[in-house]
Amino acid sequence: MSRPISSCHFKKEGSMEKCCLVLLIAFSIAISGCSSSATSGESPDDPPKPPPSVGKEAPYRGGFTKEMRISDARTIISIFERNYAPREWKEKSLGLSFEKLSRDFLESAEKEMPDESFYGLIAQYLSAFQDSHISFHFPSSARASLPISTDYLDGKVVVIDTDTPKVALGSELVSIDGKSSEKILKNNLSYIGQGNPEAALRFAAARITFISQAKFPKLPQNAVSTLVFKKPTFGETYEVNLEWSYRGSEFAEFNDPGIDIFSSVKSQTGFEKSNPLFDRTQRLFSGSRDYAHLSMGEEKPFFPVGENFILRKASPHYTGVFLIDGKRIAYLRIHDFNGGTYDFKDAIAQLEEDIPYYEETTDAIIIDQTGNPGGSWHYSTTIASFFFDRPFEDLKDAWKANRATLSWVEDVVEYYRDSDNSEKAKWFKILAEEVRQAMKDGRILTKALPIINTSGTIEPYKTKDGTQITYTKPMLLLMNELSVSCGDLFPALMKDNGRATLFGTRTMGGGGAVHQTSPIGYSEIAIGHTVSLTERNAETEFDGKKTNLLENVGVAPDIEYRIGLDDLMSGYELYREHAIEAALGLLENQTQDEQEDEPEEEKI
Repeated sequence: MSRPISSCHFKKEGSMEKCCLVLLIAFSIAISGCSSSATSGESPDDPPKPPPSVGKEAPYRGGFTKEMRISDARTIISIFERNYAPREWKEKSLGLSFEKLSRDFLESAEKEMPDESFYGLIAQYLSAFQDSHISFHFPSSARASLPISTDYLDGKVVVIDTDTPKVALGSELVSIDGKSSEKILKNNLSYIGQGNPEAALRFAAARITFISQAKFPKLPQNAVSTLVFKKPTFGETYEVNLEWSYRGSEFAEFNDPGIDIFSSVKSQTGFEKSNPLFDRTQRLFSGSRDYAHLSMGEEKPFFPVGENFILRKASPHYTGVFLIDGKRIAYLRIHDFNGGTYDFKDAIAQLEEDIPYYEETTDAIIIDQTGNPGGSWHYSTTIASFFFDRPFEDLKDAWKANRATLSWVEDVVEYYRDSDNSEKAKWFKILAEEVRQAMKDGRILTKALPIINTSGTIEPYKTKDGTQITYTKPMLLLMNELSVSCGDLFPALMKDNGRATLFGTRTMGGGGAVHQTSPIGYSEIAIGHTVSLTERNAETEFDGKKTNLLENVGVAPDIEYRIGLDDLMSGYELYREHAIEAALGLLENQTQDEQEDEPEEEKI
């Protein structure tokens, strides 16, 4: 789940907010439809029926015309020209040329092609931005899968799950129907644009054996494929024939020719600032993202907790205690920040019970947010507030400055004008002023503003009766390249405020708020894109340079641990052992620090 924009569900203070952004500008062009009548039950005495070309027209059964493809290409380009916040950052940090990408997209859209190929062209254009928050969904329910799941481990495409005895767990996938896994992986990567190259490789590997037409327009054509594998031990190769399972329906017939508005206008390939064909666009944030593959957002840990683990609660958050070498290590799994599988109030109530218990009975805590797809920043900071005994610094967002953002913000200001939430009203008023000023100055982004409130600081957690609840013991935070959005921001918040030691791999690098436009033009696709850039309070190195942005950068671990084939073959017990060892290491370091801080006479 991508991180929604803060505080815009118009709920009053006291209720947890699931945020959504509604930018109240819509552009529309009516598209006419044609209908047909059925002919059945004729008898020789019935009067003759007119041919289909007379009277009501038969359904249109063609595909996208050249003009339709150009129209949709221009529409998509204009969205990213006017509303995409990280554009300058992408050009500066990644060397992308928005103008070149857009011109190539338009030139390609002019060429004759099947509808599936045009959808693929759109996917490749969007993926080129290498943005974990850019999402797209094509209008198809079709999907194809093999009875195995694959991942990218130790530089190879590896089988991580299998429903057939023909394929051994841990086998390397060498080829499918004579095409090498490297070539398939490279092709898949052209449709998968992620902020972190390691995350992109894992997504691309997962999509080798599970293909959704909503993401990959061309499904496999074979009923059965021949796969070549290499055994995890001794490297022996073996060949297996596996059957594809097909579900859903592929792209339906395109049944509406639209209005012939191009007949007197010669289509142009050149990039235009204005686009009169920005049709049927509704700006609405949607929380939908396809994370079914790779088990992102799983409620339980991906590793076995082991016999020395005492389960406390299985939901809303999976929690318990590891008993290791006389030490008690608390465990808290935060599988997402969006509340899709639980209620925020229930989750906070659980923490109000668990945190005091852990503070009294444990020596350290492991917070597990591996594979966390993000969600609400309000909820993320509320969880963080349980682990600070002092006010701590929030992160900041620089917003895309344009009329659409301004109109949304000013509408929210009006909403809060008569409410009792003065802090929210003040925050949105400041944002509105910043957006307007940036537009006057000719800047495409506002200056960075605190995300939650005007002060830029967040207070420790307090119950309704004013009781402060804080966990003060050492904290190990588990993360990986599949932690994104708030899964990026949360570890940044904890690290920049000196509260946690981070374990795992660099997070995905999705640093901003998200806005979705749907449906778009003749393609009828949904596109999500980034409308702000999140800034940390500490700089980090990216590609040899210093930056405080999260986009494409993510958050680096203090203790690097990259999951490999050994972890898979151990059932991920190896991962658990290393994580617990790291947590125990925090206690050893704490003891040493306390001894060093003691006065000399007390040490004797």
